[in-house]
Amino acid sequence: MRRRHCSYCQMTGHTRRTCPVLHRKAKEWPHSAEAAYVERMEKKKKQKRCGFCRRLGHTRRTCEARRTSMNEIGKLDEQWKKQALHKMREMGIGPGALLKSASTDDSGLLMVVDINWINIHMGMYETVKLDKVLRESKHFIKYDRSYINYTKPLSVFYPNRGIRGNTRIPRTAEHWQERFFDSESHFVVVSPAEVPDPPEWWYKNHQWIKKIL
Repeated sequence: MRRRHCSYCQMTGHTRRTCPVLHRKAKEWPHSAEAAYVERMEKKKKQKRCGFCRRLGHTRRTCEARRTSMNEIGKLDEQWKKQALHKMREMGIGPGALLKSASTDDSGLLMVVDINWINIHMGMYETVKLDKVLRESKHFIKYDRSYINYTKPLSVFYPNRGIRGNTRIPRTAEHWQERFFDSESHFVVVSPAEVPDPPEWWYKNHQWIKKIL
């Protein structure tokens, strides 16, 4: 990783904008070029508008409202993942499970090879709940649905075709309004398999939240 280099004091680890030597001289000599530079930077900072909350004076990266929203959704995500794991084990969606198309037009089977845990999170199936949380946050929020809608957590193998691919978590027998995984999958489980323990990082991993907010 390339280290930052200051064009003012020629030291590494910071830039001209945050240079402690420049800022010290600006305070000591109010009419100096250094003081004028700091004043210009402060004006630019005040003119910045956050892409998350739309307020002036900061950016999305340092936005407290965004950080608060991320923490709130992160807690909900951890609770959801515990329930999701229980449901997956109840359905038997583990490596070796056989899935079949719910359509009568296709009688082929596919086998679950692996589970991409990073793609299993609340944002995939709880978009209604997610919308509600964001609406109640009192901040202007726009998030990227495309990242949520196209993640497929199951790696599968099609024996008849001899190819591998990815698919969504299969449907369950409940009415669509009562399904835990509100999935658009066209497959159902016909031969369940044991679901292994997820990696330790899974519950605390909320990278998807950073991507959509």
